[in-house]
Amino acid sequence: MDSMRSKRVVAFALAGLAFAIALYLEMTYVMMFGFWDGFTSELDRAENMLARYFIWFSLAIGIWFICLGLWRSHANFRRRVLYSCLVFAFATGVAVSLDLYFRTYMMDSAGG
Repeated sequence: MDSMRSKRVVAFALAGLAFAIALYLEMTYVMMFGFWDGFTSELDRAENMLARYFIWFSLAIGIWFICLGLWRSHANFRRRVLYSCLVFAFATGVAVSLDLYFRTYMMDSAGG
């Protein structure tokens, strides 16, 4: 009984982490998009779109972790959590790599 409770806590903690990442990206890349005069650079537009896609993915994976925590005990719980974490880590790596690529080859708003 206690083992199942700790498994559920791990799933809910991972869901909270995914939701926190989505909230942080929303606050830094979507809410602070552009300048007050309406100008957006090529880099800003690309990062905004990438952030939006990753926010939706983070919300979906957070809902998946909540579902894992709510389901009754099943034999493959640890494997499902591990594979879900690996998928999230892979998607995070792809998003960070794309962001580094964008920052290397696109014009930003730094000027001069």
